Amino acid sequence: MIQDFRFALRQLVKAPGFTIVAVLTLALAIGVNAAIFAIVNGVILKPVVPVEPEQVVNLFTARQGASKDYRQFSHAEYMALRESTDVFADVAAVQFALAGLGRQEGMRRSFAFLTSENFFSMMGVKPFAGRFYNAEESRPNANIPVVVTSYTYWK
Repeated sequence: MIQDFRFALRQLVKAPGFTIVAVLTLALAIGVNAAIFAIVNGVILKPVVPVEPEQVVNLFTARQGASKDYRQFSHAEYMALRESTDVFADVAAVQFALAGLGRQEGMRRSFAFLTSENFFSMMGVKPFAGRFYNAEESRPNANIPVVVTSYTYWK
């Protein structure tokens, strides 16, 4: 094996033109591959991370004396938290839900998050295509159907 390596090295030294072309071709291929991976990794593979994850907190209420009896905030409580700017920079509402996708015969179960209109901006997320919903569309009893899908589901 070492003899093969020495022979290859001698051949490269004897033909400097070929050596330069081979080294430049390898360098270009490695550089392009690294650039493509960086783009794919940054856009598709990395999970969505808030702008400053150490500053994001999860709030919930619990019944006194009950360790696992959590309940949701009412809309009035949520709005009061959101308006108290002395405590939090921003407050968004998030609720996990099961959703049915499709018509009756082709219905399938999916997971969903019901969020307030400021959730995505608070997390520092931009839409790949289209737009996120606004305050008018997310007000209580608006009855305006809006869906934000993942890139994978969209494709």
